[in-house]
Amino acid sequence: MKCQQTFGDIEFAGKKKRTRREIFLGRMERLIPWDEWTARIKEHYPAQQRGRPAKSVSVMLRAHLLHTWYGLSAEATEDAIYDVQSMRAFAGVNLLTEDAPDATTILRFGRLLKRHGLDRRMSAELSAILADNRLILRKGSFSEAALVSAPRRVGGRPKGKKRQRAN
Repeated sequence: MKCQQTFGDIEFAGKKKRTRREIFLGRMERLIPWDEWTARIKEHYPAQQRGRPAKSVSVMLRAHLLHTWYGLSAEATEDAIYDVQSMRAFAGVNLLTEDAPDATTILRFGRLLKRHGLDRRMSAELSAILADNRLILRKGSFSEAALVSAPRRVGGRPKGKKRQRAN
């Protein structure tokens, strides 16, 4: 079921240039056997018991792939889904109806895949699919910048500056 489009979605769809990221994610959308992979993961995905509603396997798998392909931390993946329209569309997150998966959920999902050997299996399958299509996947990077408060130095003078004596 398609959700209502936001004004941002409409504006994004109407732009003239497609970015390399959009082209890459569009190709991956067509190549990956989503139904097969999500069915395989659902066998191991925990059933919702208490707490906030669980994210769908499809959204989590897509967030995990973004996390892996772009070399992002879990926190940066969460932020990228909020900030970058092409990544949000690929992940299948509509901000009118849901939030992006949080960093902890992304990490736990990756651990679930690893625990059951699904990460290696899907990676091998993806490599075979790409080879059949004469493609090579090079993991990219998405620079992360952060501002961190630095502690104030005792004495109030900048590091490396020597105290001058008065004569």
